[in-house]
Amino acid sequence: MAEYDLGSGVTAETTGWHPDRDLNPQYSGIPDIDPVGLVITHEDGCVSNILFDLPYVRDLMPSRDLWQLVSLDPLHVEPSVLRSGAENGSDHDHHGWIHNGRWENV
Repeated sequence: MAEYDLGSGVTAETTGWHPDRDLNPQYSGIPDIDPVGLVITHEDGCVSNILFDLPYVRDLMPSRDLWQLVSLDPLHVEPSVLRSGAENGSDHDHHGWIHNGRWENV
């Protein structure tokens, strides 16, 4: 997996989808997906997970919000990423863009 230092105390790491097909034979016809998304971590410990808008991802998780992977180098996704503080008991939100390999607060 690739790791990115996005600045402003934010890091990101790509994630992949590699199911154990012996335990999950229903996925035997679906290839591994790498990268499938990002885990975005803020310096205060808040974590966001996003999935990329890819054909198999849309099929597997039709009700999930998906992001367009514009580029891996430099990292660029659309639209912005919002992590609500209410999701983890925090009193603040993290909302920003990942453009040109950097986190830009909204």
